[in-house]
Amino acid sequence: MNREESLIYLAACAVNKKKPDLAVLGEPDLDDLLELAIFHQMAGLTAYSLEAAGISDRRFATEKAKAVFLEITYDQQRRSVLEKLEEAGIWYLPLKGIVLKNDYPHPGMRQMSDNDILIDRDRAGDVKEIMESLGFETYHLGEKYRDDYRKPPVLHFEMHRSLFEADFPGEVFESYFENLKERLVADEGSSYGYHLTREDFYLYMICHEYKHIAWGGIGLRALLDTYVYLKKYAKVMDRDYISRELRKLGIWEYEKKNRRLAMKVFSKGDISSLTKDEADMLTYFINSGVHGTMDHSIQNMARSLGIRRYVFSRILLPMYLVEERYPFFYKHKALLPFLPLYRLIRHTKNAAAEVKALLPPRKT
Repeated sequence: MNREESLIYLAACAVNKKKPDLAVLGEPDLDDLLELAIFHQMAGLTAYSLEAAGISDRRFATEKAKAVFLEITYDQQRRSVLEKLEEAGIWYLPLKGIVLKNDYPHPGMRQMSDNDILIDRDRAGDVKEIMESLGFETYHLGEKYRDDYRKPPVLHFEMHRSLFEADFPGEVFESYFENLKERLVADEGSSYGYHLTREDFYLYMICHEYKHIAWGGIGLRALLDTYVYLKKYAKVMDRDYISRELRKLGIWEYEKKNRRLAMKVFSKGDISSLTKDEADMLTYFINSGVHGTMDHSIQNMARSLGIRRYVFSRILLPMYLVEERYPFFYKHKALLPFLPLYRLIRHTKNAAAEVKALLPPRKT
């Protein structure tokens, strides 16, 4: 097995609670495997399987301990945040990994780099006061559709005012989820906490994944999330409702391919039976890493807008980005014509990488 096959096989064993077969796994290169597992935020998950197979490695054990510790730390801090929201009468909805981690067999298997919570957008100012009272630093406020709060060394909370912003392909998703509050289900024993139905959570999960796919890409962890969620809930979800809503969202075909790939890849951890299209789709996941890559982002954006429009959009930034990233030029607007040159000099390496990503691949 190469490292990609090893990671997939070990991940499948972990979530299906199976002991890896050493005759199938062989002798993986643990250096390469660790690098790829960290790239996809799946090192803790992989460590569980390696331990079950009797393979001991201090580095994987450390990654597992870090993942478990981080999950416990986030759980403790999140309880404090939600208690404050309850006291203030602010409704909230935990999202993404906060929910998904509970569907994995053991703590630390579903790693997270942040916690995402949807809040009452009209109370965003009060949420800022709450977060700062709990020792968080405000990193971004009023930017796009979420506010960022961080508490060194590891905690990062994203408090969402909406689920999506009105950019491609988010404009369709933003409109679809605009009146989400009306569809939420109240948490038992809570006055202001809510959750999504299993069907709506799945729809949100697929929309979120598709948006990443459409831009910079998304990694194996997202595909594994789909498998874990469907493995647990597919038989009790209203598939007719899901299909109907997916068509409204314009991602029915994508979800079908994604679902089939997830079930095929992680049910046994064997990718030998994949079709050419499925193998290509899996390769995109593998090469994207957990949050996508710059190359994928550039190529997908250029494909969406067209090369000319893309280049034009990169040269002439919208004023809200000028204000956020280049406040000196925003304050001294007479100097704006020189901003592209300043950015080119300041970000030479990024600009070179961007040009390279836009160029067609060389024929060999």
